[in-house]
Amino acid sequence: MVSVTNGQIHSGWYKIIPMFARIVLAAIVYLALAKNAHAYLDPGTGSYVVQIVIATLAGGAYVFAMSWSKIKTFLSKLASKISKSKNGKGK
Repeated sequence: MVSVTNGQIHSGWYKIIPMFARIVLAAIVYLALAKNAHAYLDPGTGSYVVQIVIATLAGGAYVFAMSWSKIKTFLSKLASKISKSKNGKGK
């Protein structure tokens, strides 16, 4: 897909990008015009969604707790270094 025009080499990407945009636009239109599925969601599906939500919240709380202890430790060390340097300069 390489062409030469007036001494300039064109690789063809300028043709691929609009084609990709057309495919994405067609997919969006197709999904927007979808009919109702009339699908059945049993209680097992609902409990699975609840389980995912609870696991996400628990994981987020764990990450926050672990990060918070590291941040708190870092800030306390930084504060002690600053107070020591201020006390050392005043003498």
